[in-house]
This record gives sequence, structure tokens and C-alpha cells, in this order.
Amino acid sequence: MKRILVVVPNEKDSGTGGQKYNKYLIKFLERIGGNVSFLTDEMLLFKTRLSPIYNILYFLKLNTLSKADVIITNSRLYPRLFLVMNMIKLLNKKNKTICIHHHYNFLAQTGFKKKLNRYLELNFLRKFDTLIVPSPYVKEITGNLLPKKRIFFIEIGFVKEHSAPKEELNDDHLLYVGSIEKRKGLDLLIKSLQEVSEHYTLDIIGNYNEDDNYFKMLIAKVSENNMEDRVFFRGRVSKRELSEYFSNASIFVFPSLHEGYGMVIKEAMLYGIPVIAFNNSAIPYLVQDGVNGILVENCNIAEFSKKLTHLLKNKELRQKLRQNNINLAKEIRSMEDVDNDIRKFYYGEILKNDVI
Repeated sequence: MKRILVVVPNEKDSGTGGQKYNKYLIKFLERIGGNVSFLTDEMLLFKTRLSPIYNILYFLKLNTLSKADVIITNSRLYPRLFLVMNMIKLLNKKNKTICIHHHYNFLAQTGFKKKLNRYLELNFLRKFDTLIVPSPYVKEITGNLLPKKRIFFIEIGFVKEHSAPKEELNDDHLLYVGSIEKRKGLDLLIKSLQEVSEHYTLDIIGNYNEDDNYFKMLIAKVSENNMEDRVFFRGRVSKRELSEYFSNASIFVFPSLHEGYGMVIKEAMLYGIPVIAFNNSAIPYLVQDGVNGILVENCNIAEFSKKLTHLLKNKELRQKLRQNNINLAKEIRSMEDVDNDIRKFYYGEILKNDVI
């Protein structure tokens, strides 16, 4: 039985779509026979907010790392593990290293920071034997940036637990679901709403830190523009409450500046909700402009306002987009499809045996 060591900050963390995917994949590997153990922050000498320091902390765990037959980690940890990965290979050339790669962090950055992170991120990915990629968008980019890299494509799947309402329950309820961070473009959304004259309410679902500067700025913008009676930060909600928000939404607004996949877009579509989003990264892989949603030129606030206003005014258009989403949901990739792909990966990549 192969000893699989998973390197993650927190074994239980599953707040984001990517974290949920990682957790499901690891649990399934364990279920079909993998001898899985974890190396988490709790097992290190101390915790720090300075990611590069973790290279030193992981050096102290080289004995544990080098004894594993298989090491699995997440590409977002590249600042923590950049130096350590070289040492792991020197100590044990037979172990297999696997990286789950959701999206390129450097693509969401600018200037010198973008150049530095591009160098670190790409060279980090080159150190692994195999990349697991859940997104067709990231698969395509990786094929261009790292043409010699071995990629195993295990696309995200979904559980269809409900029937989408054939008609919207409300005509002015906007919904955003996701993290509260600069990459998600919520400041651009609030700016665009300043030019929307149609009546609306916006529920923003996602965990936030009241001391975070970006969140403080968003609250200030809402207050400055007298939007407190229309824009509501609901925080993190239960699964049942989230389903209710989806069921009551008439439009899903998603101003993100970069996505590796955009799982929440797909989740909104399963409820039949028309999506309006910026045309960037993985988003056009999910949103077909004028078919199941509306695409807006990237970062064009005026165009976002104009198209959102048109969508709020036009119930017939919303109903058309809703029906198309309901039809597309019938062909959704299932978790059984994901299970089959993980099983093939386990026997074909980790055990190097044929699938039984």
C-alpha cells in the first residue's frame, strides 16, 4: 500500500470551491485504498503569516517528507514549498510528487509582483511529476506554459440536489457568493451599482474579516453612496440558507477578475439563475453570452451597469437565460464521473496498474 502524504495548511478547511475539491479527491483516494496521512501547520514548529518562512519549517520535516511514497499538495503553497521540493527529490528520487493546480496566481497580479510570482509559480510546478488540473481553462494554459509537463485532467463535478424553479420567484434580487477579496472585484460591482436606477437588493454571501482593509473599504463605499438598504453582507451561511438565497435570486452577479474554474457560477446555473460576469479567465468557459448569461468587457464598469440595468428591466430575457440554464443542467458532470477519473488516476498514476 502506497504511503500518501498530503501537505496542506489545515486538514479540515473546505470553505472555498477549490478546498472542497481537494478534500473530496483526497478522501476518495483514501476510500479506494490509499494510506493517507497529513502534514499540516499544526505539526510544524510554529505558525507565521510570512509564507517563505515555511520553507525553513518544512526543512525540519524533511525526514517525514522523504519517507512518503507519494506527496500531494496544492499549487497555492508555492511560496512555502519552493525550496523544499528540490531537497525532497534529492533525498528520495523514487517518490512521486503530485500538485493539484486550480489557477495561476500570477495572472491576477500586475507589475514586478506579477513577474516574480510567474517565475516562482511556473518553476514550482516544474518540480512535480504530475499536475492534477480540475479546469479546462487551466489545462489549456498549462499546455502552453508548461508543454512538457504531465497533466491529469480531473474536471470538477456537481451534485444536483434540487429542481430549479421554472420561473423566478423575485425580479430584483441580486446575489453574489464567494470570498471577500480584491481578486473578486466587489469594489467594481459596488461602483457599477451606483449607476443602476432600477430597484434591486444585493445579498453578498461569503466569510469576511471586519478588520480587513478591503472589507472596510467596501463598507465605506456602500455607506458613502447610501446603499445600506440595498446591499447586505450576509457573511458565511449554512448550506440550507445558501440554497434559499439561490432559490430567491433573479440574477447572479459575479465581478471576479480571475477564476481558475468558477464553481459558484455553475452552482448558480443549477438553480437556473442568469449570470452576469466579466469576460476573463475561466468565466467564458461557463457563461455563454446571450445564451445562459451575460458577459461584460473585463473591468468595464459602465458596461456592467448598462447590461445589468437591461437585465433587470427585461423579464423575458431573464426567463430565456433561466430556461437555457435549466436545460444545460441536465448535462452536468456528476460526482460519479469524478469518482471514475480519480480511480483511473489512482491505479494508473499512483499504483501504475491497469484499472480493474
